[in-house]
Amino acid sequence: MPSFYPKAQTANFDWLNYYGNYFDTVEVNATYYAYLSPKIAEGWLKKTSDNGEFKFTIKLHQDFTHKKVFSNESTRQ
Repeated sequence: MPSFYPKAQTANFDWLNYYGNYFDTVEVNATYYAYLSPKIAEGWLKKTSDNGEFKFTIKLHQDFTHKKVFSNESTRQ
């Protein structure tokens, strides 16, 4: 049985582009630990633009889920 994952990947291998060829959604876990910049989000949207059904499931940042910090001041870095 062949593996889903390609055998050889370079350091520049684009996982999101690869997943976008097979799936219609991906969970973003990194947003739990760090705030997502608009530039990064725009790049993700461009990479998945060929799949009009593609969705991102974004985890809320830990400030909201665990620390319960809701002021605008907490999002400024």
